[in-house]
Amino acid sequence: MSNFNFRTFFNILISILPTGIVFILTENVIWLEYTLISCSLYVVFHKYHWSVTKIILQWILILSLFSVIYFLSILPIYFALFTSFLAAISIGLSEFNQNLRTLSSFIIIPTFYCAFSFSEYTHSSQILTEFYKIILFSPCSLIGMFLILTVNGVIPFQKKRIDLSLDFSKNKEPFLIIFTSIFVAIMLGNYFIFKYNLPGGQWVLWSIVSVANNNVTDTKAKLMHRVHGVFLGSVIGFILCLIAMYFVVNIPILGYVIALLTPATLLIKPYVLAFTSRCLFITLSGYLIDHSFFKSFERISDVLLGGILGLIITIIVYYIYSFFKKKTIIS
Repeated sequence: MSNFNFRTFFNILISILPTGIVFILTENVIWLEYTLISCSLYVVFHKYHWSVTKIILQWILILSLFSVIYFLSILPIYFALFTSFLAAISIGLSEFNQNLRTLSSFIIIPTFYCAFSFSEYTHSSQILTEFYKIILFSPCSLIGMFLILTVNGVIPFQKKRIDLSLDFSKNKEPFLIIFTSIFVAIMLGNYFIFKYNLPGGQWVLWSIVSVANNNVTDTKAKLMHRVHGVFLGSVIGFILCLIAMYFVVNIPILGYVIALLTPATLLIKPYVLAFTSRCLFITLSGYLIDHSFFKSFERISDVLLGGILGLIITIIVYYIYSFFKKKTIIS
């Protein structure tokens, strides 16, 4: 992904514009969750220079997986198994082609995030009724991409295609390590989410997917990036909220705008700055919309839980594989 610039930011604004319009018309904050799908489509489109057909296919895949997870939310054990396998196989396959990591992440993350968010807003007795509404408004997450192509034209994005083919001749060990690590970690993450009814459970799974890697060093580094980001972003956001309270600043619409723009932080480089900005935006929007500081504390605890689970499981799995590998060599 190229460095963040004004043109990229402009395109992001275009991509989330339809979602913003839907929110204004319905006055329902839940539709802002679709901005993550819009931004994910743009990130993948920008990186891989995809055709319109592939953009639509990615969108359909996200919605399809989201639909399955959404309905499985009332069946915790099946939900846990499906999300664990889906994340593990998606991220694991990227070990056979590193170019796939971005694509895998930006299919899994919006799928998990939206499924959790929508299911939290829905009572189990209304799951089918609400699903119809969700599908009805879902095109707003795709229309923005067509607006981008309309405004910019297709030609600026016609660059060399990136190879996404899988090379199964590569060493299988990294795949086995990351597949096992993510599967076990997400199973445990789901256990804590459902056992203790954790709000914002999508952040736990997001952290696991982001942190887990095929080696301990990279996993530790990614965890530290997220820890620094969540604490720094939340603390700065908390301080700004206190300042806003002191000056009696009450501008809910500003909170909605910040919430709308939050997924755009996915495009910021480096990663620690992007994550810091994301946590800052979430803290600010939470206060401005409903005068709540809880989102920042939830964010911290969920990021820590997911990150620590990802690290611990990766360490255990890595050393188990290393042990058996050495044992095999010796024998």
